[in-house]
Amino acid sequence: MDSRQDYQPFIPKSNGKLPPLSAHSYRDKFEEAEEEKLDLSWLFGVVRRRILVMAAATIALSAIAGAAIVTNSKTMTIEYQGSFSLLVEPATAEGLLSKQLDNTVAADLAKINIEGISLVDYETQIRILRSPKMMEPVLRELRAWHPNMTYGELMSKLSIERISYTKDGKQQGTKILEVRYKDADYKKIYGVLEKISQAYLEYSLQQRLTGINQGIKFIDMELPRLRERVEVLQLQVQRLRQQKNLFEPQMEGKSLSEQVQSIRGQQVGLRVQLKGMRTLYQSYEKLINENNPVGVLMTQGQAYGGLLGQIQRVDADLSLKLAQYREDSLPVIALRKSREELISTATQQAREVVMANLASQIQEVEARDREMTRSQADLNQKIRNFSVTTREYDNLQRELQVVTKSLSDFLAKREALRIDAAQQQIPWVLINPPEIPVDKFGRYIAATVRQTRKQLALAVILSGLLGIAVGLLVEVLNTVFHTPESVRMATKLPVIGVIPHTKKVKRRVPVRQKKLAGAKVEAEAIDLDNVKNPGPTFTDRPRSVFSDMDYRFLEAFRSLYTNIHLLSTDRAIRSLLVGSAVAGDGKSTVALHLAATAAAVGQRVLLVDADLRCPQLHAKLGLPNVRGLSDAISTDISLNDAIQRAPSEENLFVLTAGQIPPDPIKLLSSKKMQYLMEQFQAFFDLVIYDTPPLVGLADGHLLAAHTDGTIMVVQIAQTDRSQVRKALEELKISGASVLGIVANGCKDDRNSDRQRQVSLDAALYDQALPVLSSKNRN
Repeated sequence: MDSRQDYQPFIPKSNGKLPPLSAHSYRDKFEEAEEEKLDLSWLFGVVRRRILVMAAATIALSAIAGAAIVTNSKTMTIEYQGSFSLLVEPATAEGLLSKQLDNTVAADLAKINIEGISLVDYETQIRILRSPKMMEPVLRELRAWHPNMTYGELMSKLSIERISYTKDGKQQGTKILEVRYKDADYKKIYGVLEKISQAYLEYSLQQRLTGINQGIKFIDMELPRLRERVEVLQLQVQRLRQQKNLFEPQMEGKSLSEQVQSIRGQQVGLRVQLKGMRTLYQSYEKLINENNPVGVLMTQGQAYGGLLGQIQRVDADLSLKLAQYREDSLPVIALRKSREELISTATQQAREVVMANLASQIQEVEARDREMTRSQADLNQKIRNFSVTTREYDNLQRELQVVTKSLSDFLAKREALRIDAAQQQIPWVLINPPEIPVDKFGRYIAATVRQTRKQLALAVILSGLLGIAVGLLVEVLNTVFHTPESVRMATKLPVIGVIPHTKKVKRRVPVRQKKLAGAKVEAEAIDLDNVKNPGPTFTDRPRSVFSDMDYRFLEAFRSLYTNIHLLSTDRAIRSLLVGSAVAGDGKSTVALHLAATAAAVGQRVLLVDADLRCPQLHAKLGLPNVRGLSDAISTDISLNDAIQRAPSEENLFVLTAGQIPPDPIKLLSSKKMQYLMEQFQAFFDLVIYDTPPLVGLADGHLLAAHTDGTIMVVQIAQTDRSQVRKALEELKISGASVLGIVANGCKDDRNSDRQRQVSLDAALYDQALPVLSSKNRN
C-alpha cells in the first residue's frame, strides 16, 4: 500500500469544521468590530512615520513662541492695583422701607418702578458708572494733577465688577460692586480711587433723591384719578340700591329661596291629590261603560238609596220569575223591561251628578296646580334677576374697596416718601475704602506678575500639539497607504498577504542564463496530455530558482497561498487573477512567486501573462517571448508550442504574452480567449493571470469576470487610495469576486504582527504541505 494514502486532508480543528471565511463575511465582521472598539494603531503609525516633521514643527514653534515670551517679559512694566467696594443696595428694597413703614406698604412700594428702592440691574449700572458723562467731572479734577490723562486711558485701567459667590454649584451675585484701578504710580492710584468713590456716592444720593421725587410726582398724579373713581363707584352703588329696592341683598335672596321651596312642597301634595281623583274618575267611567252604574251610586252614600232599592227588588223578582216561568214569558219580559229602565235612570244619574261633580273637582285642582306653577316661575325669574343684580352689586362693592384701599395706600406712600426725602441719606455705602494690597513687610504687592517659566512651558506644550497637528495634516494630505491595517480599514476587505520589502526581487536573470533556459525550452516540447502526471514530491524536486530569497519573503507567499486555500473550503479555486490599481505595485512579482509557491506543494500551476501591453513575466523568468497568449488567440498554434516550463520548477508552466497586438481588448474579449481559459482549467490545478493595471484599462476586468477569484495588490507607501477605491468599484461593476488584498513592499518590522494575524505560522504550513502534495498526487 502506498504510504501516501495514510495522509488525511488537513483541516484546522474547530468543532470538526472550518469556520466560514469570505470577503463578504469579513466585511460584516470588520464593521461590527470597528463599532465595538477604537483601533489606535493608525495614530501610532502616523507618529512613527511623521516624527521628524512633528519634531521640526515643535522646535520651530517653540523657538518663536519662547523668543516672543522672553522679549515681552523684559519689556514688561510693573504695575500696582488698588480697589474699593460699594454696597449698592440693602438685602431687599422692601427691607429698606420696612424700617419706616408697615410690611404691606413696603411690599407695594417695591412694585413701583422707582430707582433707588427696586432691585438694581447691575450690568446697566456698571455701564452707567463707566460712561463718559459720569467720568467727565472726575477727569476735570484729576487733570489738575495729571494734565495728560484722557478718558480712554482712565477706562483702560479702571474695572468695575460685581462680587459673586458659589452656592449649590452655581454662581450667585452679591449687592456689592468692586472698583479697581491699575497703574505704575501707587500715589496716582490712591488719588484716582478717592475721586471716583466720592463721585459714585454723590451719584447714588442724586439718584435716590431723583427716584423719590419721581415717586411723589407719580403719586400726586394718581391721587385725583383715584378720588374720582371712588366717588363714581359710591354713586353707582347708591343708584343700584334705589332702582332695585335693595336693602340687604343676602336677606332678600334668602326670602325668595324660601318662598320657592314652600310653593314646591304645596304643589307636590296637590299633584298627589289630583292623581288620585283622576284614578277614581277613570274607575267610575269604566263601571258606567260596563253598564254597572250601581257601583258608582253606591259610593255616594244614602243619596241614591231608593233607586238602588228598586233595582234590587226587581232583580229579586226576576230571579223568582225565572225559576217559575220561561224566558219569553210575559212576566219575565215585563220585569226585564222594568230593570232596564231603572238601570238607564241610574246610569243617567251617575253621569250627570257623580261624574260631573268629580270632573269639576279635578278641573279645580288642575287650576290650582297651574297657578302654583306660574307663581313658582315668577319667583324663579325674580331669583335670576336678583342674582344678576347681586353680582353687579358685589362687583361694585369689591371695586370700591380696592380703589379705596389704593387711595389710602397712595396717601401713606406719599407721606413716607416725603419723610425719606427730608432725611437725605446716602443709599450706597463705602464698605472698603481705597487701598492697595501690601505684604507682611508693608511693601505694595505688584499686580503684574512675570510668569516666564510657566509661559515657556505652556508654549512648549502648545507647540508640541501644533507639531502633532502638522504631522497629522501631512499624513492626511499624503494619500498613499502606509500599513496593511490602513489598507484593511479603507477597503473593508481582508488582508490575506503581507509581502515584506526585499531588494533581491529586482535582480534580473543573467543574459547567459536566459539563453541557456531558452535553448532548453525550445528543445523540450510540452505535452498537455501528459501534464497531469504527478511531478516530483516536495522533498525530491530540483532546487528552485527562488531558493535564494530570504526566509520572511518566502514565508509571506506560503502564508498567502495557505490563506487562499482556506478561503476556498466550500469550492476549489481553479483560476486566480492578480491585479493592481496602477503600474509598479508589484502584481507581476506577486503572481510569479504565488505560482511558484503553489507549484512547490505539488499543484500543477499555469502562470499566464495576460498583460498584452507591457509584459514582464518572461523577463523575470528568463524565458523567450516568441510565442505566447496573443499568438494562441489570434492563430491556430497548439498550446503545446506556446506553453513553457519554468526553469527548475517541474510543476510551474508559463504562458508568456507573445507578440504585442494592436488591440488587446479585442483578443481578450473574444470567444477564443474564453475557450482557452476553460482549457487551462481543465489541464491545470491552478491558473494565475497577470494583467495590466485595473484603473483605466478593461483588460483585467474582462478576465476577472471569468475567474474564480481576484487578488488586489497594493504597494505600501506608493499606491494612491483613490486609485484603489476606483479599481474596487470597477471590479464590483464587472462582477469579479475579490478575495482580499495583498500588501506589498512592507518595510516596517512592526507589520510582522499584522502578518501573523492574516496567515498561518510556519509549523501550520509545514503540516499542511505534505497533505496538499499528497492530495494533488492522488
